[in-house]
Amino acid sequence: MPAKYHPRPPWNAQDRKLSKDALVLADYLGRAPTRTSEGIFTVALGYVEVDTPLDKAEIMVAFDELSRAKLYDFDVDSEVVLDRTALKTNPLRHPRDKDGERLTNDKTGDLKIDKRIPSAVRIFEAIPDSILKVEFVALADLHSPDLADAIREASTHSYPRTSGGPSKDHASNYAYPSTIEGPSKAHPRPIEGPSREESESRRGEESRGEVHQLEPRERQEAAMEAAVSLVHDELGGDEVKYGTGEEW
Repeated sequence: MPAKYHPRPPWNAQDRKLSKDALVLADYLGRAPTRTSEGIFTVALGYVEVDTPLDKAEIMVAFDELSRAKLYDFDVDSEVVLDRTALKTNPLRHPRDKDGERLTNDKTGDLKIDKRIPSAVRIFEAIPDSILKVEFVALADLHSPDLADAIREASTHSYPRTSGGPSKDHASNYAYPSTIEGPSKAHPRPIEGPSREESESRRGEESRGEVHQLEPRERQEAAMEAAVSLVHDELGGDEVKYGTGEEW
């Protein structure tokens, strides 16, 4: 759902080691107009360049630093941002008793639900296709399993369910354009973000109510394959299961 806000915890010792550019970018992402409480949202590079003192190269270096600090990841192709701490600090879970059993409404007998989850699922479905959506569901499995199950039930895509949680070596895979093979750590691919003129034009289109088309389904499927391959390798060849919202 749109952020209300649920800010990140105060800067800790690790955060204070970040560069000034990374701190500026993190502060901007924490208050971005498009930010959501769940931590997955879109931010155009051109907007960041206009709204902060950072140029495009500095923004990408700062994103890479935030990714390596396990704070934010950025998919350049779809301009999707993932706040890796959001679901940990603001989990979405259905009410349960001390034994973990779902609570019911005393009057109707229906199961009680976290009313934020349906809205969060709709917002997730509206996010452009990105490999970070796969990573988001993995984080939801870890911190908000009820949300993860609801996404799988509502989505036409099959998001991998693994016992290992989200990717551990995420930094080198999401700071640059997502591909099947992934970027070279030693030689990252050049970044091509929108120009200032393109960003201003996009803002004008949004103000007129024009809707941007999402990227083709084929890109989501390719991202799925890449994520499954990555998680499979990290688990040492263990089987990767696909969830439908039911327990295995």
